Amino acid sequence: MPRLPPTLRIFDFADPSRASAFAPVDDVVMGGRSGSRVASEAGLLVFSGEVSLAQGGGFASIRSRPEQLGLAGHDGLVLRLRGDGHRYKVNLCQDEALDGVTWQAPFETVAGEWRELGLPFAAFAPRLRGTPRPEAGPVDPGRLGTIGFLISDRQAGPFRLEVEWVSAWARSGPVGQVGSGRPGRSDRPGWVRSARPVGWAHPPALRSGAAGSSALPPRRPWR
Repeated sequence: MPRLPPTLRIFDFADPSRASAFAPVDDVVMGGRSGSRVASEAGLLVFSGEVSLAQGGGFASIRSRPEQLGLAGHDGLVLRLRGDGHRYKVNLCQDEALDGVTWQAPFETVAGEWRELGLPFAAFAPRLRGTPRPEAGPVDPGRLGTIGFLISDRQAGPFRLEVEWVSAWARSGPVGQVGSGRPGRSDRPGWVRSARPVGWAHPPALRSGAAGSSALPPRRPWR
C-alpha cells in the first residue's frame, strides 16, 4: 500500500461544534428553489437537502465561517466522506472574500460507500459565479479562508453527503505515490481510497505508483 503524507487536521466533526461553523448558501440567492441544511449527526457533518431546477436554479452548497486556515506550505486536501452516488465539488475561497472567485474541484461518490479522497490544490480551478476565471491563477493555500461543498450540474432531487474529517497534506513526506494533480485538469483531481477492497484508485493521468489492495483501516486514521 502507498505510504501516506503527513497531514494537518482542519475539521474533525467528532466535535459537533465544528459542523456549526458551516452554513447553507443555495440558489435561493438568485431566485431558485433548492434547499439544503447542515447538521452534526453521530460525529459527522451532514450536508443534505434537495436540488430544484425550477426558476433557473439548480445548486445547493454549504461553506465554513471565514477564518485563516493556516495552510501555507501544504499541497492539498484529504477528506473522509460517504456520498449517495451524486457528483459534488469542494469549494475554496481565499482570505475572507465570500462573493469573489471560488476555486473548485469535483469528485464522484458511490452510494453508501466510505472513501478517503485526495485533492491536490493544483487540481482546483478558479470560477466566478460558475464562469471559469483562469486569470485568477492557482489557489494560494496560505490565504485560504473558507472550505465548502457544492452540488450542481443539474442533479435534481434529494441528496446527502456525510463528512467525517477534512485534513491538509504536505510534500514534506513520501508523497510520490499520491496523485500530484495537473493545473487545469480539475476533471481528474487526485486519488480515492475506497472502503471496498479495491486498493488505491488513481486516475490514469495522475498515477505515479503501483496500486495496492487493502480495505480501509478503522475510522479516524490520519491524525
